Amino acid sequence: MEKINLNPTSNNVAVAAKPVKVGRLKIRFVPILITILLAISLFYGMKWFIRTEINPVPPKVGPSPGDTEDDEAETEAETDNVNVTPIDTPTPEPPKERDFVYDFIINHEHASYMGIHIGDVLVDDERVSDSVVVHQEADRGGTKKEFVYDEEGDKTMAMYTQLQPKGLKFMTITLKRFNRPSKFTLTFARPMFAPGWIIKENDVVIYEETSNRGRNAGPAPVMYDYMLPFEGEGKKTVSPT
Repeated sequence: MEKINLNPTSNNVAVAAKPVKVGRLKIRFVPILITILLAISLFYGMKWFIRTEINPVPPKVGPSPGDTEDDEAETEAETDNVNVTPIDTPTPEPPKERDFVYDFIINHEHASYMGIHIGDVLVDDERVSDSVVVHQEADRGGTKKEFVYDEEGDKTMAMYTQLQPKGLKFMTITLKRFNRPSKFTLTFARPMFAPGWIIKENDVVIYEETSNRGRNAGPAPVMYDYMLPFEGEGKKTVSPT
């Protein structure tokens, strides 16, 4: 009767554990080699990826090798045909001269028993003879109303025997300029001949004196400045004495 060996011998186990030879290498070294190759591939792959992220490859600019001169000419023609809408830049209008009409109206009669003695009119320290109109003719000592604004200044004066009552429009100055004047300067023979004025600009009161210049006889002659308010301000009220 044949015997069955239930316990394999150590010789059989040793036979199963022996490595198989392929050429001169044994099979158990192949997994190790594969692992090494994978590690090397992973290392160089990560190195390339990092370098690409830090220094990205610039995009290609310009015509490709396949572009022809005809393509370039067509592109230039299309560029030339683009409609460019010009921007309308508003041109500022040059400043225009304006008309300024100033009426000098008696608000307070002067202190002398005789009429006004006045000899010169300046606008911003300049004589404007052609712009002045005196509405009352001089009647004393052979003088003329033109002596108020002639080129002789205070060397000649228009003198009046007749008085100038409150409300009389004595003189008008008409100017054409870019900016309104800042002051008027009037010269009188003495302070007693200087009234208190209302000055209107284009029919609007802009300057008002609350009294005349007093009864003093000197200095002789005497010059007074009438400083106008800034444009846009209201009426300026002045107390001369």
